[in-house]
Amino acid sequence: MNQLLAPGGDVGYDVSDAEWEKLVQLTQQSAQFDKLYSFPGDEPGWVTTKSKKKKTHLKIVAVDCEMCVTQQADSGERKTNALCRVSAVDGENMLRNILSDFIVHQPEDGFHMVDPKTDIHGITPQQIASCQITMAQAQKKMLKYINRDTIVVGHSVNGDLASMRINHRRVIDTALIFRRKDGSPNRATPGLKDLTKFLLGFDMPQGHDSTVDAQASMMAAKYAARHDTGRIIPSALELHGPQPSKPSKKPAPVKIPVNEASYIDVAAIKESASTEAGKKKGMSEAMIARSCRLRVHRIPKGTSSKDIENFFIKNTCIVPAAVEKIAWLPNQNRGSCNVTFSTNAHAALAFESAPTSKNTKVSTDSIGRAQKTITVVSYLGKTYKNVALGVL
Repeated sequence: MNQLLAPGGDVGYDVSDAEWEKLVQLTQQSAQFDKLYSFPGDEPGWVTTKSKKKKTHLKIVAVDCEMCVTQQADSGERKTNALCRVSAVDGENMLRNILSDFIVHQPEDGFHMVDPKTDIHGITPQQIASCQITMAQAQKKMLKYINRDTIVVGHSVNGDLASMRINHRRVIDTALIFRRKDGSPNRATPGLKDLTKFLLGFDMPQGHDSTVDAQASMMAAKYAARHDTGRIIPSALELHGPQPSKPSKKPAPVKIPVNEASYIDVAAIKESASTEAGKKKGMSEAMIARSCRLRVHRIPKGTSSKDIENFFIKNTCIVPAAVEKIAWLPNQNRGSCNVTFSTNAHAALAFESAPTSKNTKVSTDSIGRAQKTITVVSYLGKTYKNVALGVL
């Protein structure tokens, strides 16, 4: 992604307001737009973006969400888009400025969790159930950056807005401005991986990471500002070749407690979360990378990206695909950077293999992602023992 966004890269240019506006109008001209973006804004639990502008509101924000399945206790009605993770990036600085990335508590009052969809997004039912962020708090976090004039970018972003219950129609939907060149209109929507492969020439990592997806849809929108749109995307078969057949029955990625009604027993999860906390912190389940990246932070001045790369080569025997330039915090002597590996499996292995600093243990951050303290040696031979390494 860094190379594509660099000056001279495929999308290494600034997009004007007029160009963004053209893509908003192109989205709204789609025959499907009114159907997809007619939200029940007046229903309880829904919020509508306001016209009043605050200092925190941004011009353009890319959003992607992860969801799980819940079921109403009385009626048995299932909610297949129950929000469990929200990721948002600043559209004008998508790699450096991740605005929000947090897990949302499920199930809501009166509902049971049926399927956490851990096999898709990697978030365990324990993380979802133990999170303290409610739907209302999630909406408030997002409305900090989005008002009625903000352009929200995403791939089929109507689904993300519906999951967050936010009524907003000023969008750039990359699933509407790009279509497959062949096939019936009902099967013309390309996947996000198809867009990145055809438009930008890179393969997205295996698995599903909402932060990466938000960044990828933003890059596809930037591409659309200066290139052709419409029915130009080849079929998935042409782009990726034959894919192995999927098993008829979805494998269970984690062993989860269930009750007699065949839904996840959240009370049991919460109880086991406290008694097994130490066990979980030392298990690979908590360390599974949801993307092919790790984040290194609390990096002290005097350390370079090359020092970070050398840490992984020396201590894990895994060579990173890329180490970002360290972003230094203003008026502070520390910074952070993302480290990209060839696959999410390599990232997970690098995390587990990285030795912790003396007298420290693996812990979790505020949204349950594994992190540890590591020791990095600078090119001048100075040792820094309080550098943090985390799973994204």
